[in-house]
Amino acid sequence: MIFRVFRATTKPGKADEFRDMLERLSIPMVKSAKGMLGYYVGEPLDPAVPEFTVTTLWQDLDSVKAFAGDNWNRSVIPPDEVPLIAESFIHHYEIFSATAGSTG
Repeated sequence: MIFRVFRATTKPGKADEFRDMLERLSIPMVKSAKGMLGYYVGEPLDPAVPEFTVTTLWQDLDSVKAFAGDNWNRSVIPPDEVPLIAESFIHHYEIFSATAGSTG
């Protein structure tokens, strides 16, 4: 299994709009992807640091590549969200240990 961790810092004053677009655009897009097993979306606790995260769990690297395309190691951002983002990062991790359950 693969964790795909997307982090995005929003431009000043754009955090609320970005959060709304994550709910309307990004989450449905990710949820519908074949091989995506689960996701967590995080918003900043400190509004002075407007960084959001989307952590997704994928069946395997082939599933990630099917979702993200040839440039699977780059962020997949809906075009309407691009103007709201100051900076974004994508990281992938192979899971070697885990526990079941959630804290939510």
